[in-house]
Amino acid sequence: MKIKSYLLAGLAMLAMASCDDSFNDWTQQATNTEKDAISFGNGTVNEVGLIDFANLPEGTDSVQVCTISAAPTTSSDTYKSSYSIIFSYTNPATSKVEETTLNMSKDGKVAFSELKSYVEATYGKRPTERDLASVARVSFSNGTTATYLNSDNFTVKVKPQAPEIEQAYYYIGAANGWSTTDQTYKLTNSGLDVYDDPEFSVVVPVVYDKDGKRQDNWFKIAPASAYSAPDFWSYDKFIGAATNGESAAEGSFVQGKDAQAFNINDADAKYYKITFNLMTRKYKVEGLNFSEYLYMAGNANGWHQIDFLSTSTYDGKYTGFMYLDTNGFKFCSQADWQGKNYGAGAADGTLSDSGDNITSLPKGDGYYKVDVDLSKNTVAYTRINTIGMIGDATAGGWSEDTPMTYNATERCWEAKGVTLKKGDLKFRANNDWTINWGGKGLAALTQGGDNLKVEAGTYDVQLFAWCNGKAYAVLTRK
Repeated sequence: MKIKSYLLAGLAMLAMASCDDSFNDWTQQATNTEKDAISFGNGTVNEVGLIDFANLPEGTDSVQVCTISAAPTTSSDTYKSSYSIIFSYTNPATSKVEETTLNMSKDGKVAFSELKSYVEATYGKRPTERDLASVARVSFSNGTTATYLNSDNFTVKVKPQAPEIEQAYYYIGAANGWSTTDQTYKLTNSGLDVYDDPEFSVVVPVVYDKDGKRQDNWFKIAPASAYSAPDFWSYDKFIGAATNGESAAEGSFVQGKDAQAFNINDADAKYYKITFNLMTRKYKVEGLNFSEYLYMAGNANGWHQIDFLSTSTYDGKYTGFMYLDTNGFKFCSQADWQGKNYGAGAADGTLSDSGDNITSLPKGDGYYKVDVDLSKNTVAYTRINTIGMIGDATAGGWSEDTPMTYNATERCWEAKGVTLKKGDLKFRANNDWTINWGGKGLAALTQGGDNLKVEAGTYDVQLFAWCNGKAYAVLTRK
């Protein structure tokens, strides 16, 4: 194994050569006498055991990432030493090695907060053991001249702390008759890894009996694994309340054999939005007057409810993006024809749940942003003539859109063979910022969302604009 010693300040090379004798044992190769000892000048670095974040005492401020024996020293009073650890990570998207340096004490400790931040940013929060490729470094500097020595490679093993989070969860209760097979009401997150976005939610309807009497909203949450358990109701991973019949609209939940049923109600609600954060172990139940989605079915999509509008306020105001034509369409409250189906009202821009097909559009057939207000039974259309990509990842930067074209068969906007740089990207309509798409990731786009991070490469790009909660983009590397 070779020692890596580098002179950083070229201008001081002559002065450095004159004081080589001040640095002890830097040019002697040590022989490893122990299996887990790593060469570090004339000393050694020793690996430590697994650092399991879940087992660290509360309030831990530093953790041991290695132990250092007989570290390199200098006899010169003018040179000050400092220690660091360098982690190397091969980015799977680029195949490039990325290095991150953390300050380290002479005895091999780093700030726990910094180690935790690095691990979560690089590998995520999933509680899986990770092997961090590591190098210890000691640096000497007199303010003008600097030199450093690297150890040979070694491994730091870490495991993030997080509860077990499954890929899917299901509402089971009054809205599905406590069925052990009906998975209609699936809780979903934004589409990111469940440890990056552990918040799951679902919207369920208020239940009425055969006489029209409103029923209480009793429920639990079943993980997907419960449906393959030998005995569904004896499964020990249900999510529920600490006390049976818990009625508080928000609070903490329990998971396991002691999980009891919630009974949370809102006398004015038509729906309930139920949200669980599997990381913080908190829940929230909101009474809603309208469902989360509205659907468009018409000639342009084969009269199927496969175009979407959504609401974030549940006040009857919905927004979506879709291709429409004047051969007719309606807006539907359900993903079939069994709910209310809104057609043309008495005047342009109005709706009626008994109206005929809508055949009037302000600018003819084309792609539109559609705003529906069911509290007023109105509809408004904004014509979208263009959609493009913009950002420092694109050839035009933040000043010029990379154009996309509409694919009627796929019902998406696309651009083929686009060369992107590593950087930020967004989508926007009509060469303007009034309508734009971003988000935490490509799988879950929202209006006005964050810049999207992309890696360098050549891609076929597809944007399924639809609506918040349904919109996403696909980048296929060429």
